[in-house]
Amino acid sequence: MTELRRTVECDIRPTQDEHTRGMTHAIGNATEKAPSTGQSLTEHECSGACWLKMGQEQLAESLPVLVLRSGGLACFNGGIERATEEQLRSALTILLQASLEYPALGEMVVEIGRSGSWKLARAALELAPLVTRPQPIQALLLSLVEAAQPEIVNSLARALPIQSMNLGPVAVATIERQIVILRGSSPSSPKHDSPALADALTQLGARLTDLEQPEAALTATREAVKMYRRLNKQGRNPFPASIAFALTNLSHSLTATGQHTHAFGAAQEATALCRHLSHQDPHAYASRLAGSVNAMASCLGNLERRVEAVTAAEEAIQLFRSLARQDRAYMKHLATALRTLARQLDGLGRSTEALAHTKEAVRILRNLTRLAPDAHLPDLVSAVTALSRQFSDLGMHPQAAAHSRDAARYSRRFAEHGSDLYLAKLASSLGNLAVALVKSGWHTDALSSTEEATRLWRRLAASAPELHQPALASSVNSLAIALASAGRKQEALSCAREVVRIRQILARQDPDIYLPTLADSLNNLAHQLTGLGHEQEAASQYDEAAKIRGQLI
Repeated sequence: MTELRRTVECDIRPTQDEHTRGMTHAIGNATEKAPSTGQSLTEHECSGACWLKMGQEQLAESLPVLVLRSGGLACFNGGIERATEEQLRSALTILLQASLEYPALGEMVVEIGRSGSWKLARAALELAPLVTRPQPIQALLLSLVEAAQPEIVNSLARALPIQSMNLGPVAVATIERQIVILRGSSPSSPKHDSPALADALTQLGARLTDLEQPEAALTATREAVKMYRRLNKQGRNPFPASIAFALTNLSHSLTATGQHTHAFGAAQEATALCRHLSHQDPHAYASRLAGSVNAMASCLGNLERRVEAVTAAEEAIQLFRSLARQDRAYMKHLATALRTLARQLDGLGRSTEALAHTKEAVRILRNLTRLAPDAHLPDLVSAVTALSRQFSDLGMHPQAAAHSRDAARYSRRFAEHGSDLYLAKLASSLGNLAVALVKSGWHTDALSSTEEATRLWRRLAASAPELHQPALASSVNSLAIALASAGRKQEALSCAREVVRIRQILARQDPDIYLPTLADSLNNLAHQLTGLGHEQEAASQYDEAAKIRGQLI
């Protein structure tokens, strides 16, 4: 395990010592030597005993080719239950690293997952937070979840870390399978209501929220709350705080879908219930109360009730500070509450106070990320981005640019992760950095960041245009402005035309949202055309923009 652990300072990057580089080279050589027709293994080898007797160097050189041979899959699976935990982790590490380069091994990794072994699942869960390219271990665990027996699925659901970039899709698949098992043959029947099913639905909603799928999260969490209400009426819910947790999550999902009044109602109900329970047992319910009060603070802010929001956020911070003194696991929640308070203070124009609270949140998250980047890196990027924006609002542009550089540097890890969700976060960080650099007068660096961000948005929009075309249009628009400032007027004109094309498509799909930005884009295009002497075409674009604005009045 120690060979895989990544330590984090400012930049979170994988490191390879000389032994690991040699291991990778040996894996490549061994895999290339694999016979294309497949050589059968002996009976002794098929028992799994062969790879269990290998030392680390021999395992690195021989295991990939062994697994690729005819009967190799059965050989590896035969040794899983007899392997020590260290042997199994080493073997998995070798196969997962090699499968990144050799697709045939990737297919074998998926087949290994179909063994459905709990011992294999446990080893993979230990490795998952430590890898920087999670696709192979995700594939292994997803196939394992599909094949595993119900008791193993339940064990896996309990063993999942609370928050993980690498295990997000696995967590959703695991809990979805658990829900299918708990529902039985009648998925819509209330007779299958149970605290376990309601809890699984709540957890599914929380995981979907982490993956930024708010509509799906809302569906799951709403069902959980309704089920808890039925269970409470029947006296079948042994954990009264569970509905409060579900209501808090429901508040988050409603907020994410823009339903701020309903979100406040859910948070208010959760807080009232938690206050009642905490009067009976303050120690047992303090964390639930703190979470619901923080959710209520956010909801109040969204309803422009900032003074009340500040009061609620301060209470949440006080509760989480007390909890964190007893258990460091609450430091992350303290950072969340500090950021909630900072947002409310910002909304009241108390920017200097807001800055101090965001700084404290960033310090906490830096420390947490050094220890567990897989769990805390997205929160750190978000907090550092907020800190940069607050510096900018105070006119402290060099400090804003420095923190935007930090956010972009941290976000580089997202590129290694490979999923569209995290690539979009990297592209956003680069766009934010470009804005901060322009305000500090570093136009050349800003142009470079904007170009990189635009390349990423193009890639994302090519695979999911309905999700990423708006961001692509904004990025190309920024690129047009940056190119024009650099004197590259023809390239700027080409980008300005592209922005208009994209926003014309978007405006046809949703006129209320995109017609105003289309009018702005037509004006920008006209400005670029005028600068190049194309007066007649520029006049046409100005007229079109004016016509759209006339429709909007």
